[in-house]
Amino acid sequence: MSVRVPLEFVNESMRLARPIADADGRLIVGSGTLLSRSVVRALRKLALQTVLVVDNGDVAPWERTKPLDAQLRELEQRLDREPANEAMTALQFAITRHLCKRALRLDGERRSEAVDDATPPCAPSTSPVPEHPELTAQTPIAGARGSLDEATLRIRVARLRSVPTLPRHFERVVAALEDPEVDFDRVAQLIEVDQALTSQVLRIANSAFYSTQSTVSRVSEALLMLGTAVTRSVVLSTSVFDPSAVRLRGFFEHSVGCAAAAGALARVTELGNAEEVAAAGLLHDLGKIVLYKEMPDVFDHIVARAMAESRSFRVLEHELLGIDHSEIAAWLMERWRFPVVLAEPIVLHHTPARACGARDETAIVHLANILVRALGYGSGGDHTIGGIEPAAWARLGLTPAALDRVLDTFDANLDRALNYALFE
Repeated sequence: MSVRVPLEFVNESMRLARPIADADGRLIVGSGTLLSRSVVRALRKLALQTVLVVDNGDVAPWERTKPLDAQLRELEQRLDREPANEAMTALQFAITRHLCKRALRLDGERRSEAVDDATPPCAPSTSPVPEHPELTAQTPIAGARGSLDEATLRIRVARLRSVPTLPRHFERVVAALEDPEVDFDRVAQLIEVDQALTSQVLRIANSAFYSTQSTVSRVSEALLMLGTAVTRSVVLSTSVFDPSAVRLRGFFEHSVGCAAAAGALARVTELGNAEEVAAAGLLHDLGKIVLYKEMPDVFDHIVARAMAESRSFRVLEHELLGIDHSEIAAWLMERWRFPVVLAEPIVLHHTPARACGARDETAIVHLANILVRALGYGSGGDHTIGGIEPAAWARLGLTPAALDRVLDTFDANLDRALNYALFE
């Protein structure tokens, strides 16, 4: 069976379900081809938006194209769980317009595509796909708080204050970046020793958030473009993000979407530095990643209950641990000495009214998180969206036309924004 997937969600484990030819009928990619990065780049040059991939029951729900009526119904269901206000109503109208325009584009692509087999565009899987398979398959749902020892939990939560520590090499890079007279050549030399760091810095410098006319191939060039704040966030987060954590794929997709949305909001509103805001958007759920790494059984317990009970991940964190991922992030920000422009949006993205040094940036990441949840990109570990704080909405001053521009920019750049990810 096959399923249609937008190019921005294609990954290297997927295989093409149908051959693709150019306008002259010449074969470009054969059926069964693994969709590597080079293959996806070739498909983008054909201006394709979607491809049919082989569905073995492992294609996540947010990766599938769906009929417009299903998308609108799901949007309404997601938003119905949250209190209605002017901001949520405006967001729903904007996303509805966006989904309708996108459906028209995709319909045009399907009509122009040569149909050379009888497979329907969205053929169902032979077996049902769980809504978030990489989050639910690992752990049976634990019934109540009592199933996890409370005294042990308190000890483990206390230990979170002191983890994770940075590898010594990462500490040297961070120290060099914190020097008031930072020497970028010296920083570049330190980064180039580490293959993972080099890869991430160059990937971000060549991402959708930087309007470069040519490819940046040297770390020294990338550092001048990124600046110390963004480079520092890349170094620190690379030490935490685990590229092999397949179970966190939904979280990572959500984080990349939040980065893309935050960057688009910053550019349209002309508030904050778009690159720094995008970095904060990428790292906004850093506390969840730390919780996963340090207390995986507790993390799985919370996700399973949040999904089964349609409750907030954050509320369940408080019930079980007495803290939430924002507080874990706050400990990290203090320990790693993140600048306010990154720390406040990361720590306060659920409570932007508490921001005092980076109000605009925090309001942007707050809305970006909600926007991406409403669109259904990735997974934050639960089904909830969260309400838009009225003061944050007013601060951004988004008109319907501005919201349309944000969504159009976000949609157009999402596939490139995936290059910004600290995982693959």
